[in-house]
Amino acid sequence: MTTGLVLAGGRSVRFGDVDKALAEFDGSPLIRQVIDTLDMSTDRILISCREAQRPRIEAAVSGIETRLCWTIDTEPIGPLGGIRDGLERSRSEWTFVIGCDFPLVDRRLLAALAATDEGDAIVPVDCDAQLQPLCGRYRTAPTLKAIRSLLETGERRPIELLNRLETTTINARELPAAVREQLVNVNTPADLAQLDSRTRDR
Repeated sequence: MTTGLVLAGGRSVRFGDVDKALAEFDGSPLIRQVIDTLDMSTDRILISCREAQRPRIEAAVSGIETRLCWTIDTEPIGPLGGIRDGLERSRSEWTFVIGCDFPLVDRRLLAALAATDEGDAIVPVDCDAQLQPLCGRYRTAPTLKAIRSLLETGERRPIELLNRLETTTINARELPAAVREQLVNVNTPADLAQLDSRTRDR
């Protein structure tokens, strides 16, 4: 069994009053783009969100064939809390963890992440030499243990998770252009507009 975990519970402060997970891109919400990709590559999809988000996200992802399960953010502690809650419900040895703001991710990137089982975390390094911990593949049990330890110390930064795990990196520059271009996350409305313009111009 392969499990995918989509993180959608962030407060999206830089998006103003709009729920980033539901912002439209290429005709559908950002979260729908990510879940459609996982629907083709996993047996079970976990969605981490706040209780107030769930009704609208449920409407946005209707018709997905893969079994959807929900984990509700009850603590405002950031992505590590969402990953922890999701991994607690994962039944797979490995879990894909993808932020809802990576709408370009498709099966080719997931295949690159799944091409090795070396280490406990497999994450890409984008073309700006930045690690992308919220677009990776994690060995469920050791990752869950590491997150619990981090949160106990008050550490909430996802990048610190990689320092606690045996991490294998995938250099985006070594991937085909069409795959490395998928490592674009949307943080602001301006990012979304730029991405939308770029895809329309192709």
